[in-house]
Amino acid sequence: EWKGHTGCSRAGDDVDLLALDEALDELKDAGGWQQRRDRYWKLMDRVREGLAALNIPACLEREACSCVLNSFDLPNGMPYQELHDQLRGAGFVIYAGHFAKTRFRVSCMGDISDKDMQRFVEAMQKIVKN
Repeated sequence: EWKGHTGCSRAGDDVDLLALDEALDELKDAGGWQQRRDRYWKLMDRVREGLAALNIPACLEREACSCVLNSFDLPNGMPYQELHDQLRGAGFVIYAGHFAKTRFRVSCMGDISDKDMQRFVEAMQKIVKN
């Protein structure tokens, strides 16, 4: 029995419940889902504003998108794989999703800081200016 839960049929169930309990504790410690959402928006806004300044627009208006995952047009017709590889070399991973020929995705979910997002924007600046 774990915190009142009984009848676990697989060994992994206990681990799953422990992981969920830890995640909920971390969410509570972070001030709840509203605080976490606000934090993710702050990070994503840094990316959206930084990329917009480089003429790399987000595909959706802020009000129509997620605070943790946004899609952007590829800069200046640069192939996705080239952008991916250059960012990977700078310590970042982007995602293609279904639109690898025209777009890329950026996520700010997890243990990512404002400083990390600023470094991402700076890496993009270097790539676009070369």
